[in-house]
Amino acid sequence: MIASEGCYNGSGICTKTRCEIMTDLLPITFTNVPVPFSSDLYWWLWLNKCRVDDFVAHSRPYESAYLAWEFVRKSNNPFFAEGTGFEGYFVGVAPSTEAVLEALIQIGHGVLESIARSFRLEYGVRDRMMRGLLEDDADFKAIQIWAEQFGAVVGRLRCNLQHNPDGDMFRIQSYRVVSGLRPISYHQVNEHIVQTYSVGRRFLPPRPQIELNGLKPCDQEAWLVIWQIGRFGHPLVREYLQYRMR
Repeated sequence: MIASEGCYNGSGICTKTRCEIMTDLLPITFTNVPVPFSSDLYWWLWLNKCRVDDFVAHSRPYESAYLAWEFVRKSNNPFFAEGTGFEGYFVGVAPSTEAVLEALIQIGHGVLESIARSFRLEYGVRDRMMRGLLEDDADFKAIQIWAEQFGAVVGRLRCNLQHNPDGDMFRIQSYRVVSGLRPISYHQVNEHIVQTYSVGRRFLPPRPQIELNGLKPCDQEAWLVIWQIGRFGHPLVREYLQYRMR
């Protein structure tokens, strides 16, 4: 059963009941997708004699937030064909898609400026951080810094949900969908950890696709930050950071 566009209001909020939401979803499954830093995590677990199953079990409390993030990013995005995951925080408060794009770019600039201020005396920190953002090549400190920046951005954006019924309803519906999905499954392939997971598919009206080359050159790095930083919220990355900091 496919949901028609008529069951959504102008903010992308589904007007159906919980039961109807679940029956109208056709899950999209992503199979054998490497987790962030999949090789580094594999070898770190091996060197520390950590069982993957135990490590995964400890990461489960972070899973619903990540799946809700992926749901918004890939198929339930209220503003773009595929987004960053942050867009749900702008439901009910952003006047237009253009305003959301500009706000996200400014957040990316703010993250880069925050890192530059914090490490202004360290040579090469920008290249090191961007390598950790865009590649699976980051040391523990770089992963920790990006994760802290990600958490700080999410914390600030959550303020948008205060006294915002549309935004709060969007969040509730996203988590309801996630609650009906299977947990992420993990296995090892050629010294990497890969995952299989599903997100619900919403049939929304057409949304614009943001192309990096279509942005101003001065905004492209900031957009890459906002596009990629969500991977530092992955359950295994969060558990890795928690384990290292214990």
